Amino acid sequence: MDDRIKIIFLSLLAWMLLAACTDVRREQAVLDIASQLLDTHPDSARWLLDSIQPQVEQRNVRSLTMRHRLLMAAALNKTNHQLPSDSVFMDVVRYYDRYGNNNEQMMAYYLLARIYSDMGDAPKALQNYHEAVNCADANAADCDYLLLSKVYSQMAYVFEQQEVYHDAIVCCQQASKYAMEAGDSVLAVLNYSLQANSYDNMLMADSVDTISLRSYKLFNKYGEKILAARSLSHYIFNAIQQGRLPDAEKYMTIYEKESGLFDSHGNSLVGNGVYDYYRGRYYLAKRKHSEALKYFRNCYSDHDLNQRKAFYLGMREFYKSTHQADSIAKYSELYADANDSTYIQLSTSTMQRMQSMYNYGRIARESEKMAQEKAHLIILLVVLSVVFIIIIVGAWMGFRFFKVKQRRKMLIVREKYFNDVRLLKEKRDELAQRNRELEESNRQSIDEKEREISRLETEIASYLSSHPETPLQLDIELKEAPIAKTLVSLREANKQPSLSEWLLLRHLLEEKIPNFFVILDETKYGISPQDMQICMLRRMGFQPKDIAVLTGTYEQKVTNTRSRLLARVFGRKEGGTKAFDEIIMSIQ
Repeated sequence: MDDRIKIIFLSLLAWMLLAACTDVRREQAVLDIASQLLDTHPDSARWLLDSIQPQVEQRNVRSLTMRHRLLMAAALNKTNHQLPSDSVFMDVVRYYDRYGNNNEQMMAYYLLARIYSDMGDAPKALQNYHEAVNCADANAADCDYLLLSKVYSQMAYVFEQQEVYHDAIVCCQQASKYAMEAGDSVLAVLNYSLQANSYDNMLMADSVDTISLRSYKLFNKYGEKILAARSLSHYIFNAIQQGRLPDAEKYMTIYEKESGLFDSHGNSLVGNGVYDYYRGRYYLAKRKHSEALKYFRNCYSDHDLNQRKAFYLGMREFYKSTHQADSIAKYSELYADANDSTYIQLSTSTMQRMQSMYNYGRIARESEKMAQEKAHLIILLVVLSVVFIIIIVGAWMGFRFFKVKQRRKMLIVREKYFNDVRLLKEKRDELAQRNRELEESNRQSIDEKEREISRLETEIASYLSSHPETPLQLDIELKEAPIAKTLVSLREANKQPSLSEWLLLRHLLEEKIPNFFVILDETKYGISPQDMQICMLRRMGFQPKDIAVLTGTYEQKVTNTRSRLLARVFGRKEGGTKAFDEIIMSIQ
């Protein structure tokens, strides 16, 4: 009652949506409802899908059309109606193969496999079942485990029909595993119990008994009495064949009372000729001939050759027990004739299966070849991508190397330029000095020098009065200058400054101590560039051994230069290097 109310409610909701909405959302909403009804009420889902088909076709929206076709095929499959042709449904498969999620792709390939299975094309059915399995992401949280279980269950059925029993068993195990993942314990046990068919065909009676009894216990555990009883059939047959009559009797009682296949008098409701044959054998073994004869005669059928064979075989066994030779000969001949017919059918069926498996093998080989070609194409694309990346990186590194090389060339050119400027200045200063010496050699006198010294002292005093910086503050500023830190780093690395760094040092001293180069007049006193470098470094506070490293000379030469400049520039012969250092450090 609750299910019918739910269906009516959902149907009314669907029609309300159709009436209320004016865009494609209403059809999508109805498709959502049909999807929810598929597993529990497939007939109602099909009715909804039929009712909405004109609106879907009128919309002409590809995604809507494809989803409608997918759900309609699923509904037809569940209600055992004829599915659409493979050529029509291939459009759906191609669409979801490109745009669908994993579950939609699995559903599409599963339904295509069901179409081929209905057509009797086992190879293509198996191929598409495999494709459906490959589409599933069993590790994903939203994986449709129930559908994946059904795929494996159908594969097991096809393999069993093709007499590939080992593969059928593996598929049953997978179907049971994923049914349990989906939370459907009863379906998991059902798929597990289906292994008994394949083991029975492989004549593995122990495995058949183990699976049958375990299935019986599990079905009972989940409250499925009917399924539990029906799972005992193989066990009963084996028990009778092996003469375990107490076991057979125990489970025959359960089978006949709880399976729903028999009436209250023990008569089969579904024409179960094979079971009647084994019941006849059971009673024959118990020496109850009248009951045995009754069940052997129940086996006869005009339409089922296997039931007729069971009838002939049972009657032969019966007359053997009663020692009636004529009847034994009669039913032996009839059984032989029926066996010949069965052999012909089996031969034809076997040839068809061999042809199907050959086709399946050919398709599998073609699929493997296509997969290999695809893998080779992927490898080729990867290799081309790597080569392309190498080319790009190589071009970038080449460009970077070119830029670095150009920068180095520019630095060399600039250094050469500064060297040429320095040499030009030296030559001009030298020429000017010689000209002055020629012009003023006869006019220089001690008085002029004294006036010059007086003037310089006046200028120094004037500068000091206008720049009242303390010597300590000035020294701190000099040592904190960037070029000072660079010189310290070069001294620690045992390297000499470049021309540009010497120019930066000179610029710093010209800015901070303008009188430094006035007092140390290079032209007037013939001070060489190296002598000036020694003076500048000493004013910066560097010790003689550090000065020797930075000027690329030795410490004794630094000492000799200081003594020589003390006499030449400051006119003092006594005091030595100490006096020179005091004068240099006092210049503010």
